Amino acid sequence: MRASLVCPRTGRTVCTIDSGGSVVIGRQPQFDIRDAACSRQQARLDLQQTDSGSSGVESLTVTCVGAGRLYVNSNSEDKGGDQRQLLTMGESARLANGDALILGNDCLLKVSLAPEDSEPVVKKRRLEQLNAGEGAQQDSDENPSQVDLQLDLMRQAAARFSSQSDCAASASQLEASNSASQSNSSDSPSQLKPTPTGWRDFGAVLVYTTPGCLPSRKIAGFDMDGTLITTQSGRVFAKDLADWKVIYPQVPGRLKSLVAEGYKVALFSNQKGVEVGKVRVEDLKVKIERVSARLGAPMQVFLSVRGQRYRKPCTGMWHLLERDEFNAGLRPDPAESFYVGDAAGRPAETGKGRSGRKADFSCSDRLFALNCRLSAFHTPEEFFLGHRPVPLSQCRMPEFDPTALLNAKNGHADCWPTDELRQFLLDDSSCSKSAALLVLLVGYPASGKSTLCAQISRLLAGQGAAGPAVCVVNRDRLGTWQKCVQSAETALKSASGRAIVLVDNTSVDKESRQRYIECARRCKAGAACLVMQCSLAQCLHNERYRRIVEEEAADNPADGPPSKKRREPVSEMVFNQMRAKFVEPSLSEGFDRILKVPFVPSFQPAIFAYKRQLLLLAEAAAGAGGRLGPGLLQQSRGYFAWLVGVWNKVDRDRIKQVGPDRACAEWLLRNGASVVWADDRGATSDYNQLGGVPPDQRIQEILADTASLSSAGFPHLLGLSRLSSMRLKNCPYLDDSAFTYLADHCRLERLFVSQCPQVTPKGVLEMARIEGLRHLRLGQLASLDASDWARLGEQLVSKLPKCQLEFETGG
Repeated sequence: MRASLVCPRTGRTVCTIDSGGSVVIGRQPQFDIRDAACSRQQARLDLQQTDSGSSGVESLTVTCVGAGRLYVNSNSEDKGGDQRQLLTMGESARLANGDALILGNDCLLKVSLAPEDSEPVVKKRRLEQLNAGEGAQQDSDENPSQVDLQLDLMRQAAARFSSQSDCAASASQLEASNSASQSNSSDSPSQLKPTPTGWRDFGAVLVYTTPGCLPSRKIAGFDMDGTLITTQSGRVFAKDLADWKVIYPQVPGRLKSLVAEGYKVALFSNQKGVEVGKVRVEDLKVKIERVSARLGAPMQVFLSVRGQRYRKPCTGMWHLLERDEFNAGLRPDPAESFYVGDAAGRPAETGKGRSGRKADFSCSDRLFALNCRLSAFHTPEEFFLGHRPVPLSQCRMPEFDPTALLNAKNGHADCWPTDELRQFLLDDSSCSKSAALLVLLVGYPASGKSTLCAQISRLLAGQGAAGPAVCVVNRDRLGTWQKCVQSAETALKSASGRAIVLVDNTSVDKESRQRYIECARRCKAGAACLVMQCSLAQCLHNERYRRIVEEEAADNPADGPPSKKRREPVSEMVFNQMRAKFVEPSLSEGFDRILKVPFVPSFQPAIFAYKRQLLLLAEAAAGAGGRLGPGLLQQSRGYFAWLVGVWNKVDRDRIKQVGPDRACAEWLLRNGASVVWADDRGATSDYNQLGGVPPDQRIQEILADTASLSSAGFPHLLGLSRLSSMRLKNCPYLDDSAFTYLADHCRLERLFVSQCPQVTPKGVLEMARIEGLRHLRLGQLASLDASDWARLGEQLVSKLPKCQLEFETGG
């Protein structure tokens, strides 16, 4: 006999017990039970024989082993019909087919008993369960028999797939699965061919395509380690080839449902272990084949094994997917695609009632989705288990925003201050009357010093014969600082006319600068300093970007001249050492004049598509990142404004499809807020719980605590007929325009606003115009001081004579 527990709400089999087996269930992710009234180990189920002998009768018994609530709801006629029995610690009850277990307050599981079939039938049923995504967690990944059986079937399918008849059948299946996503496309699905199966080796990337993987414009992207699988040993890194298991039992079924919805499942995984020699390519291939067989859904796997430009968060693997050979000529649509990964920059979850999850090692998966401009990003807990998203304001993101380099008006970088540079270099009013000038450049590696030297050389070359001669001294070419000083001194002494010597070194401390100042004085030349205005976080970004560009230049020599000598990358440790030694240059050191030069990117014409995209690089977050607060929001306005804009985008078609209340609830929950319904259903904070809310429900109250709401999403509030109350607390992206919109379009009875740093006195006065307001409560607002509160208090009292006002200026 075989016993199963089935969730009637989702139809999913939570666990299966074979004859003579036992299992303990409770509030654990693999059982999808999150009710706090249920213990982690709440009930033990045993399927044992009650009579002796091989022909004994088997029965299913449940025993309460936890301190939480456990009920047995009997529906069998011999027990008197529908009866509920509470089991306390140590008590047991016999279960019959059709009975139900209630764990905690509302977790209902139905009991299903069925006779066990012969061994061949059992194997067939097990494969059917694998294909349906059921019981994924019950079979151990250490047992290779089922996985090998699935692999054999996939290899047989791969052999059949190469035949012409199967190609025609797959083309017709492709036409059916992609008809919805290609309704506005001129591409004819009947002209598309199935993606070739098997392995492809591109040097830096390995690509594996399983049989049945069909092209689509809709891509469901996933990370692999920590998202779809985890180590069976519990270690961070797998100890051997077999040390893995499916992370959640919901994973296989969810992947197959995405394929049924017309998505193409694509895995993007960084595998640096291959590059450093810890993992053999052959072993990795075997593991990928086993993982894909275990998951059971058709998919395409991209593995970055060498270099930087294909490594997430760079978009090299996504661009590879866009090639005709991997998606049958269909261009993936980022607006209809999403990505799921565990490297999201989340903080640790510690303390009472928390999961104990460690902080994410990086935010590379989140940045990969952003760099690819995908419509959504989810963590595996959000996507598979329905957990509430961690607000972006609590996540660790890069400090440097590359889009800040672009001029918001025309989309181009600002130019070098050529007139100011020319005046600075050629003005001898503050220097000795000698014809020579030593110019020392100061800045971290990758701050733009060499590019500036090249710009100065071109600038002064335009002076013609009357212009000064230019000599550049660089330690990367000469090797030691002693040779640099000697070369600079030789150039200054041998100058027959006007000459400028540019010292292209970091020179971050006084000691290194003093050598060249003394050299200039010995040669009776002037000494000037150009200070590169480039932060450490930006230089870290530039250094990694430079490595990506150099890799692309090496792979595509026709696009540009390769460098004569391969440049050694600068490690983060070197940057940190320079930061500790950095001293801002001053005139007291002996300089005649100092000029601060802004960083300006230099874009090569028609080369390096990556560089024009200004990607966000996760390594910058690891070295100099932090939580996204108001200060960081001001520094990185361009990128984060775009990100918050995506999350708050108003989808008019969605509003028409599901109605204003449901669309508004989706917007609120997507950004970390909660809603209270008008029928006393309580608060809904989990996005996946919306499926259980009747479509005719109306929003009565909005609770936005630590949410990513912005004024761009406030048009979602139009048409909410029952909305009467809003609480906006710790919403860093809300500004005055949000309350202007509320005053112009909405009616509220109660409003509570606190810890919203962008709200100014203007926004507070806009609140006074909201129609029907009877209770206004204002907490700490960073932009308001004591005089503002006194003045605003008087104005609000006069404008809202019938409104109850509360001020909590202390927080």
